[in-house]
Amino acid sequence: MGREVMEGIVCVSGTHSQNGQPCKTEGSTTTPKIRYTKQSFSRQASYPHSIFCQVTEKISTIPLTKLSPFERLLVTAKGDLQRIISSWCYETVSVEVFYYSLDEDASTETEKRYKRKVGLKCRNRQFCTANSEVVLSNKLLIDSLATNEVGIGQLFRQFNLLPNFELISLERSDSQSDTSDFSRKYSLTAPGIKCIIEEMFDVVEIRRLEQIVIGEVIQQQDLSKNKINTKSNNRLLSVPLDCNSAEFTPFERVLLSAYDNVPRLVSSYLNSPVELVITRSCKLGESSYLRVVELKCVSNNKLFCVATCEFTILDLKLQQQLDNGEFELNDIFRKYRGGSLPMFKLVSASKIKNRIVENDQNQDRDSLLENLKLNALHRSYILSTPFARVHVHELFEPWTTKMVQTEE
Repeated sequence: MGREVMEGIVCVSGTHSQNGQPCKTEGSTTTPKIRYTKQSFSRQASYPHSIFCQVTEKISTIPLTKLSPFERLLVTAKGDLQRIISSWCYETVSVEVFYYSLDEDASTETEKRYKRKVGLKCRNRQFCTANSEVVLSNKLLIDSLATNEVGIGQLFRQFNLLPNFELISLERSDSQSDTSDFSRKYSLTAPGIKCIIEEMFDVVEIRRLEQIVIGEVIQQQDLSKNKINTKSNNRLLSVPLDCNSAEFTPFERVLLSAYDNVPRLVSSYLNSPVELVITRSCKLGESSYLRVVELKCVSNNKLFCVATCEFTILDLKLQQQLDNGEFELNDIFRKYRGGSLPMFKLVSASKIKNRIVENDQNQDRDSLLENLKLNALHRSYILSTPFARVHVHELFEPWTTKMVQTEE
């Protein structure tokens, strides 16, 4: 198999059918037994679309080993910071706009430049302050940012824009202290919008949020009615996760709400490169494809996820370009029509229960909690645009979501 190495990520090729040739199947069409030909090839990413954050010494003055897993998730977030915090804490995240002003001297009739400062709050406590310089050349975006108290990242979601992310810097307020506040600067760009954002994180508040554990959720009263609020005024929780929070650890909730950025999240959380192996990739019919991917943690060479991706192409022109080799499956959301952020729908989420947890009624509460954390996580979700639809099934190995400590 061919191998491609990127900074922070190792991507490994797999096997697939000849381009444009359907795989032969046996049995029913719903669960086909697939025969596929072996052919070496190289891929940058094997999910429908993936963006990896590269953190180097030129960018960061903070060794990533000195950040906790939760903090690493935050500093590598690419416009989804609010979703990560919201999912981790099982709470809504609110945005308080301190000021929002038009730079009239630098603006024109067709391009508006703004300066914006907001505070991000969870559980009524501010954990982050963000200063933004925003350049907009799309009237719909201009009106939305001017009239709604929304985060910059939500603009991309609201208008289905797939942003290009670049981390510019990462540093602490006191370079000699591993417990001082930290900040990052990054850019998000898409057609009609360019943002330079600097976020300052309050370490005390971040670590308070990080300490949320599954036991705290289990102790809540009337647990069966405790659902994630997906109808907040600012739509800060866009994930329709209608399930009992006690089943899932904080990081599992982050994974369940991830719209196809699992490799980046796991790589950041474990502080390890991630290896992606395509074990099957073939054309099932005129406009449908199947791709099976194994994801491994390079630092310990352990498998942490198996994902099955079922692609359905809804656009004739895209289908022709795929047949002609102009596009790869994993590029369709990022490159076709200039890039489009797909709509995300969580279909199901469950834990494959440990039999000890199910059958042994004599275990104490602490043992039950520990075993609960070791159950395998499964989810099914759909990514859709007007031109393509992908149904993804993921199964995570239990070790993946156990709490990871920073190095001493």
